[in-house]
Amino acid sequence: MKPAPIPADEPTRQRSLDDLALIDSPDEPAFDDLAHLAAIICGTPIALISLVDGNRQWFKSRVGLAARETPRDISFCGHAIVEDRLFEVPDAAADPRFADNPLVLGEPNVRFYAAVPLAPDGRHNVGTLCVIDHVPRRLTNEQREALSALGRQAVRLMDMRNASRREVGLRRDLFAQSDLSRSMIEHAGEAIISADLTGVIRSFNPAAERLLGYTAADLVNRATPEIFHDPAEVAQRAAELSAQCGESVTGFQTFVHPLRQQDAHTAEWTYVRKDRTRIPVMLTLSTLKDDGGQPVGYLGMARDLSDRHRQAEQERTVACIMDIIRTSQADFIGERRQLEEQQRLRFQSETLLKEVHHRVKNNMQVISSLLSIQSAKLEGEQQRGVFLECRERIRAMSLIHDRLYSTGTYEQIDFAEYLREMLALIVSSNRPDGTEVAVTLEAVPLQMSVDRAVPLSLIASELVLNSLKHGFHGRPRGALVVRLERRGDDCLLFVGDDGPGIGRGVTNRGGVGMQLVETLTRQIRGRHEVRPDPPGAGVTIHWREP
Repeated sequence: MKPAPIPADEPTRQRSLDDLALIDSPDEPAFDDLAHLAAIICGTPIALISLVDGNRQWFKSRVGLAARETPRDISFCGHAIVEDRLFEVPDAAADPRFADNPLVLGEPNVRFYAAVPLAPDGRHNVGTLCVIDHVPRRLTNEQREALSALGRQAVRLMDMRNASRREVGLRRDLFAQSDLSRSMIEHAGEAIISADLTGVIRSFNPAAERLLGYTAADLVNRATPEIFHDPAEVAQRAAELSAQCGESVTGFQTFVHPLRQQDAHTAEWTYVRKDRTRIPVMLTLSTLKDDGGQPVGYLGMARDLSDRHRQAEQERTVACIMDIIRTSQADFIGERRQLEEQQRLRFQSETLLKEVHHRVKNNMQVISSLLSIQSAKLEGEQQRGVFLECRERIRAMSLIHDRLYSTGTYEQIDFAEYLREMLALIVSSNRPDGTEVAVTLEAVPLQMSVDRAVPLSLIASELVLNSLKHGFHGRPRGALVVRLERRGDDCLLFVGDDGPGIGRGVTNRGGVGMQLVETLTRQIRGRHEVRPDPPGAGVTIHWREP
């Protein structure tokens, strides 16, 4: 018996096989179907999709054979993978390479064998699609062509499975960031409502519940936005649109018809609450699109205009936010398409991950710059402050991705080093005028995952900004203290100052900052403690880090 030869490219061939993550995987119907077709077309009792591993051949799919693997040195497939075309043995008992092979002399009594090599990367044969019979024979030309075609389908199936597996990992990272976006929408001060293309309401945030008196359960998947609009006003707008465009516009189309010509549309409407009271609102509508640019629904953001003297400033703020959202959404979709294209071309996973962090960091820096530019144009000090606080939150998240990109480690981050950089960045651009602030950082090295570091970075930046904003007014000097400690699996982050500011600011539970801190603390399954009384007022975040 001649043992199966070792290919010249064995190390790289083995890496190509390992990258597929197929060895010892569960049965999959798609692969089993190909093996069944091969057995039927070639008229053989046995058909296999075989993967040649280090010292064994393992069967991803098998028809007519109970064994899951055999030793590599006696395998027929070990011979087939060194070939570039179909490998056929008409009579193994008469072939000196196989005449005394245990697979010929005993079970499964191989006499006829034919296989096409499988090379998903186009260069290295990782296995075969093979058929086996117990009697000598030869394939017809049509059977050889069909078996080769099935082999190509097996290669495509391996490629699709591998691409899908990589995409799942990428989507997991993307959805982790989406959790934060959903949390921010849930705690937004504006009523945000989404509907599908037919007008049926699909989401209804808490601010919308407070504004209209309905609950999400009352309306989601049950009604259209017409239920809380003034019917007479809708009829009047529909008549105006019908006259302008020369076609009949009625019902839900009255709201979204302008989106045929523009990405977003803002207009004043009258909402009718559940208790029948009326509220003037400024409603901004935009079209929701999938990655292919096709419309999938509509998003509405409504502001209460009951306080008319603030109407002009509120309109500018909403328009600016919607513009930033559209810009970042377009950039994000564009970057995601590029990353998926890179994935399809099989770039190394480390290179792909590095690029993700680099581009996310750049996108966040662009958004931060847009917020800085827009804040300079606002006349109201309060609105300008809101934009600048948003900028600091984005800069805090951007710094996480910057550290991951610059250090070359993409799953863990030293949060102590991050705090040192974040403090320097925020204090330098938000130091109170006329006050000398002594900043003290007491932090032990603490490695943590990106999923944990992102919410903690937002918590830390929010508390530091709050202290700088409230803790030092009218004082020539003050002290800001940040501590990061670990006691076994229990970790804590403390942010405090020697004045009254952080206690008074953070304990205001109605504030966006505290809502964000509470939401993010729940996200990491932690808890927070507030010490509101000076001196030494501050907030401590507790969580467990295995």
